[in-house]
Amino acid sequence: MRRKAVKVKADIFTKVPHGFKSVSKGLCRKAIQEAARVIDEELGLHERLNGLVVEPAVGGAVLVNGLSVELTLTDDAAIRVLNRDYREVDSPTDVLSFPTWEGEQLLVVNPSLPLHLGEIIVSLDTAARQAKEDGVSMHHMIAWLLAHAMLHLVGFDHPNEEARQIMRNYEAKILRTLGFAYLPKMAQEQYIGEA
Repeated sequence: MRRKAVKVKADIFTKVPHGFKSVSKGLCRKAIQEAARVIDEELGLHERLNGLVVEPAVGGAVLVNGLSVELTLTDDAAIRVLNRDYREVDSPTDVLSFPTWEGEQLLVVNPSLPLHLGEIIVSLDTAARQAKEDGVSMHHMIAWLLAHAMLHLVGFDHPNEEARQIMRNYEAKILRTLGFAYLPKMAQEQYIGEA
């Protein structure tokens, strides 16, 4: 019997110049939803979240009435400030993930509401440069960045190459479901030891 798909609501905000109209909100929503679906099918999203929640439902299982993610598409200037203030790195970056559970004890689950996983912030300036350097489309780059960020929102990290390879494998599966046959080179080269 096939499991019911996880519902994912993505609130998307844009704070960038109009030059990035090619990045559609529909693509972003689909990438976030596919990431949640792949994580759910491969690992069981509810099981993955069990270690991050307070007061699991009867029997120790998390009952989640869908998920929500906040996505902000912005520019290098705005993401640089966030990167400086939250990661103490005074330069722009491509994507930042702020899991709801990070800095808190654990997530609090209200089964009648969607579980808010956190916030993703993407610099379209950096993503555009990376896509050009990598020889991939902007859609391909954005899909990868969102897959990477979604994995962070459910507790994945990459402090070493072994952990990074696990993330790459899931990123590749997510990208395949979105119609991209391979990971951008950026996925192979970046993020070792960064969060």
